[in-house]
Amino acid sequence: MEEILLKQIQEIISTEEVSDKFNKYQMFMNMYNSAIKEVTTKFEILNDDLSVTHKRNPIEMIKSRIKSPQSILDKMQRKGVPITIESLLENINDVAGIRVICSFVDDIYQVQICWFPRMISPCLKLMIISKIQNQTVTGVII
Repeated sequence: MEEILLKQIQEIISTEEVSDKFNKYQMFMNMYNSAIKEVTTKFEILNDDLSVTHKRNPIEMIKSRIKSPQSILDKMQRKGVPITIESLLENINDVAGIRVICSFVDDIYQVQICWFPRMISPCLKLMIISKIQNQTVTGVII
């Protein structure tokens, strides 16, 4: 009888631990989702401002994504790092991303120059990647 009771207690504790870890993961992913929304909104406002001041829209399209839980898990396993939130923060740098697509090379530089004063979140790092493919230049914010 004691063994059955002990097993039930262990299952309850295990369920609470899993629930706690899941809640922490949800809070963690919400942080990324909020950052994506914040940065995307700032780019949309920047594009509107540039449209008014320069009579043209340098930003053709804004795309965003957040890695799926399975993709995050696969990457952590490939890297051989512990499967924890702390390890995720330290070792995975591409959980979320925003791609800003501009039609012309000069637009990338204009958006970059105008972007820095608007960047409020110090936890976000800006990386501009210029890639010319079929005359499309892409700036990527990660």
